[in-house]
Amino acid sequence: MAFNKLIFVFFCLVCIVLISIVLLDAKFNFSASFRQLLPFQQLEIKGTKETHPAYYKNVLPKRFQWKGNAYPCFRGAFKEVLIVVTYNSPFYDNIDIINRLYENVFGIVVHCGIEANSGNGMQPDIIADVGNGHRGYVCMARAIEKYPDFQGYLYVNDDMIVNWWRLLEFDRKKVWQGPKQVEFNQDAYGEIVNKEWMWWTYPIGLPACQKSYEILKGLAKETNDFNAETALKIYLKNGEGRPRCGKGWSDFFYVPKHLAKTAQKLLEIYEKNKLFLEMAVMNLLHSLDYKENLEIVNGVFLPDLGLSNPADGKEFWGTYDTTVTFYHPFKFGYEDYAAMNLALVKNWILDITRSLTEC
Repeated sequence: MAFNKLIFVFFCLVCIVLISIVLLDAKFNFSASFRQLLPFQQLEIKGTKETHPAYYKNVLPKRFQWKGNAYPCFRGAFKEVLIVVTYNSPFYDNIDIINRLYENVFGIVVHCGIEANSGNGMQPDIIADVGNGHRGYVCMARAIEKYPDFQGYLYVNDDMIVNWWRLLEFDRKKVWQGPKQVEFNQDAYGEIVNKEWMWWTYPIGLPACQKSYEILKGLAKETNDFNAETALKIYLKNGEGRPRCGKGWSDFFYVPKHLAKTAQKLLEIYEKNKLFLEMAVMNLLHSLDYKENLEIVNGVFLPDLGLSNPADGKEFWGTYDTTVTFYHPFKFGYEDYAAMNLALVKNWILDITRSLTEC
């Protein structure tokens, strides 16, 4: 009997120790098990963080890396660029951590979404009806209208990680397209090509695309405050003479200042007709410039890798690479992986930002 009691006491002590380890790990973040999950060898760095910021030199595009101890400062590297963060759902508790990711890099971080009705009381900078994410692009239109003096406008979603240091190599006078592969072969009035995609047949699909085209065609014949005629010409040229309805991941794109007004007006046309996000953004980009001129940022969309569970933090971090431009989706506070996700963002991604901008 005494022996059984000793076994029970020993078992309880082991449980207490294990629980303490888990709690300490959640508090101090970044356990050894997390480190084993991550591809740290990609940094190819010798030494310790005390070499700061040279510790993270190799995450930069090659032409931005430096030799010796004289390193450039990347604080305000995109100070002339506005970044608008769109929330499909009002998860505004994440505003603080998102600000910390981007505020020392971009000229302004603008948060946009529907009005909050609960939580910590935080509200977005721009309140807009994003239609549960179906019309998230309205945030870009509102941001351009409200802040017209920036040299560029970057659209992202709240549920993604943008490795801003990898954007340094892209031309800010060009339009940026997020994914490498998109579809721009669907005739607005033709038979559906990709029948597996359900959105074509919805009112916010081909019917809305057709209405948007008819409006643009009418505006191209009039005098207006944006170059509708040129936009129509580019749109039809990219469509090989036909009005097209594009399809592609649309959680990331960039518009330079000289095309911002045109982008705003086109997005307002799409908004009026409630055109679905993934069609609207592809049509927008293919109306702003010829497709051969677009900068392809080529970020990672996890569904393309067969990783479709946004709640699985291990899947995300097992894929994450500091030399990739961006990842979507990423859930900061989603279910069982919230503590791990926040820990790794703070102790890895934010550490890179601090290292490159505290100067």
